[in-house]
Amino acid sequence: MPYRMMSGLILVAMLSGCVSIKESTPIRQEAVEKGLVITRELPKKLPGKTHVVPDAQFVIVNSDSTIIALAMLLNPIPVPIPGEDYVLGGAYNDHQAKTYRGNFDSVDPYVVATERMAGSPLLSQRADALKLLPFVYVIEGSDDICRATLVFRVDSGDWVGRYMYHLPTTYKMVQLQKPDQAMLDVMRQEMVAGADTLRSLMERDAKGQLKGDGRHAAIGSYYLVGSRVGGIMPASMMISEADIIEEGTDYVVLRAKGDITQDATDGALQYGVHYFWKDQLNTFKVIPPKK
Repeated sequence: MPYRMMSGLILVAMLSGCVSIKESTPIRQEAVEKGLVITRELPKKLPGKTHVVPDAQFVIVNSDSTIIALAMLLNPIPVPIPGEDYVLGGAYNDHQAKTYRGNFDSVDPYVVATERMAGSPLLSQRADALKLLPFVYVIEGSDDICRATLVFRVDSGDWVGRYMYHLPTTYKMVQLQKPDQAMLDVMRQEMVAGADTLRSLMERDAKGQLKGDGRHAAIGSYYLVGSRVGGIMPASMMISEADIIEEGTDYVVLRAKGDITQDATDGALQYGVHYFWKDQLNTFKVIPPKK
């Protein structure tokens, strides 16, 4: 099957049922004029199947299992699964997220963002300044690996600016449950580098400097979809398209459209501007121009 047709079918399968596909566009002039104020809070509405760590700017996205997904299709009412230690409907994952309380106090995204955004021309003291929300998604993959993404998000009416830096170090879930100081030190160092990168991208975006060169790419990454979509289709087959903003030897900056109202396990994390290290992409193929 031709690559374009194959990727198109996978994309259609992934986005079937979506009604809110949103184009990622440059920072609105309103945000530039009013400026931004860094705020310690999460978006009012997070994607489905996310679980907030109490008193922290961390959001967990657990991997969907096939048996859970099939059971939910047959019976969407939360019920216990005999022999299992959790309840359908996310109750167990909510409970698990609560057990991480206090684990990430020393790697607070708000503190990192405040430090690294200091002096940015985007910041403002205006009473009507728009909120910049810094937080981290931790995506549990079907490969039993957890991947973290630093997010800077700004909302202005129907415009959503979401800038995402995908941290290079991966973890086992047990490491997040009982993090040692060495792990936290590495995570903070990578978050600092990520905050510097996101600041640069946002400032350039405000100046109209993230337009790209007109190229597009088919992309796939466990940082975007970590588990089987619907519990059935392998995450490694989830391919979407994105505009190439900038490409280096070992990294790429992409702008992708998406549906932020989807479940996080089904593609809600695709939308926005992404800074990827190339080894974080299991698929990266420049799409030839249509003839």
